[in-house]
Amino acid sequence: MTLRVRPAELALSTLGKLVDSIVALRRLNHNVVLVTSGAVGVGCRELGLRKRPDSLRTKQAMAAIGQCKLMRVYDDLFRFSGQTIAQILLTRENLSQKHQYFNARNTMRELLRLGVVPIVNENDTVATEELRFGDNDRLSSLVAGMVEAKWLFLLTDVDKLYTADPRLNPSAEAIDIVHDMEQLHVRLSANEDAQSSGREHLSESDGQGVAHSKRRETFTSVPRGGTQWGSGGMATKIIAAQLATAAGVNVCIMHGRRPEGILERVLDKKGSSRIGTVFLASREPIRGGRKRWIAHGLAPKGKLYVDDGACRAVTRHNSLFAVGIREVEGDFEADTAVSVVRQSDGLEVGRGLTNYSADELRRVIGLQSKEMRRVLGYPGPEEVIHRDNLVDLLGTISSSDADETD
Repeated sequence: MTLRVRPAELALSTLGKLVDSIVALRRLNHNVVLVTSGAVGVGCRELGLRKRPDSLRTKQAMAAIGQCKLMRVYDDLFRFSGQTIAQILLTRENLSQKHQYFNARNTMRELLRLGVVPIVNENDTVATEELRFGDNDRLSSLVAGMVEAKWLFLLTDVDKLYTADPRLNPSAEAIDIVHDMEQLHVRLSANEDAQSSGREHLSESDGQGVAHSKRRETFTSVPRGGTQWGSGGMATKIIAAQLATAAGVNVCIMHGRRPEGILERVLDKKGSSRIGTVFLASREPIRGGRKRWIAHGLAPKGKLYVDDGACRAVTRHNSLFAVGIREVEGDFEADTAVSVVRQSDGLEVGRGLTNYSADELRRVIGLQSKEMRRVLGYPGPEEVIHRDNLVDLLGTISSSDADETD
């Protein structure tokens, strides 16, 4: 299983409980990978900085200082229980290279075979802003899929996912289990529409609409351009959950102040079903190392907004054609990873390697394949993304892909 934690936000006693839970799982022969963050924050505190630096080189310097301190804390806590740990630092650039992706995967698998707990973090000392994972929630989903984990636990500052901020909306409902990412998106979008109406009313009645709307959007849904649920980062956790469940991993978002809940969940103890929000793994997950690399290792450089017909084609494991594309976002070359997004609601339904550049695609939007050659002036593939290079993120995969090898 894979755990995602932010030690900078946890008391040392809570971190100790987390380590105790991991050690208990190891003694029951469960493999565990810990994905951490906080190196920059720890480095800032070490030098007495009160504000997170803005410049990239200062943040990288703080990460270099903080990572040493961070690993020392982990080493002291795990060593007390006799558990060996290992440090793995990754960057998006590393994993965008196919051979490096598989090298990292093989290293983690070997460490787990040896009974070691790998502790993974983004290598902030060398990562540039455009080549970062951004939030380590995404890194944890990648690692979970890479090692074929059964569970991914995302520890945060709320007990579970809600349809709205329960502190502000008495009708907010706790979401205990998510069977279908698409239905979750619809449910949250409906709540967003209702809250938007409420915000407009507040603006007319008391003049405080702007302040109220910012707070209410903390727990709202993901709009077309990709959303945020405020500083709590719930949006990135939902994206991480979508990626992990597509890879066959169960995901649990839960409060980091009670890490012993991880043990209760894994052991299915009485009452554990009330802990956090669980996203169930796809029944037909992405299989084959190459498609997992496309889904998790590559950073999408653009977006293709498609109509409902093209969306259905993706979920049925067919190729994507220009006739179904309605809009192209970004500037990218051919053979680049892109996101396939349903235009009607902004839900990402797939990722793949495009056969055409953004400029070429803008010229052939909505065209039949036979018309593309006439418009472009040269022959090319009929498909914008061939099915062999296209990954469905809504949870199904064709039986032929099950035999795909690395």
